[in-house]
Amino acid sequence: MRKTWAGIFLTLGFLLVLVGVSSYLYQEESVKFNGKIVSGDWREVLDYAANLRAKPWFWTLKVIPNLNGDLLMKEGWSLYKIGDREGAVKKFREAAELSGNRERAWARFNAATIDLTLETVEQAILDYEKVLSHDPGHIAAQKNLEILQMIKEERVDLNEGDKDSDGDEEKQKKRSRTKDKLEYRDGDGDGDNKSSPTFRY
Repeated sequence: MRKTWAGIFLTLGFLLVLVGVSSYLYQEESVKFNGKIVSGDWREVLDYAANLRAKPWFWTLKVIPNLNGDLLMKEGWSLYKIGDREGAVKKFREAAELSGNRERAWARFNAATIDLTLETVEQAILDYEKVLSHDPGHIAAQKNLEILQMIKEERVDLNEGDKDSDGDEEKQKKRSRTKDKLEYRDGDGDGDNKSSPTFRY
């Protein structure tokens, strides 16, 4: 029985040391990684991320959700920058499942913002509500949610107006002005979020 417990403790100790070393190595690599992000060579950033994932010690980072989420956020940002919106949304949604509350909120915010079209308003509203459940003080999500709720209300008003007449010109203008507020959604990186560059309004 003592040998069994000793074996368990030795195994756990070895795994803890391995995770600690991997975490340290990732932090070292992350400094170089952030330098590549600052340089703006997004394909090189993605190559660097792929090389990191191929390192023998990388698998241990899967037990440290924030570190794995951090890498997913950086990959998502890079994919967005090279024009792969679908790939970026996927990475951000994966990060939203792994990260801590604040980082999870930003990851979900980024996914919802990139994926946002007039056809995806309902899904975006749900996403921004989830962002606010993780980070109630998320101002960008609050603003976007308000805008999308206005669009949703205007859409209902316009549909009702179409039944009665050719449509109210003032309502059409109002809807157009509200939609315009969403056109600046592709903002630059925040840079001060330690998790990754993030979209902002």
